[in-house]
Amino acid sequence: MRAQLDDEAPVAEMLGHWFSADGGVVAQDVTRMSVTTEIHQLSAAPHVVAVAAGSEKAQAIMGVARSGLITGLVTDRRAAERMLEIAGAG
Repeated sequence: MRAQLDDEAPVAEMLGHWFSADGGVVAQDVTRMSVTTEIHQLSAAPHVVAVAAGSEKAQAIMGVARSGLITGLVTDRRAAERMLEIAGAG
């Protein structure tokens, strides 16, 4: 499993699903070995709120946000400012 994750280089994990920086779902073989909510169930939910904080998690937060699966985010100022920097928004 570790080798596959190293090869696919995910930046984030949410509910056993692994995400690339651009929001793509990766390492699905690893996910299949987990008890988790399926992607189609998450995308059908009216509200999916992620909670993550810290500037070191900004890239991971952005990867999950780019997946289109979350509808809300609870974070802190450090993460928000770093996400704006990464996005080139200042």
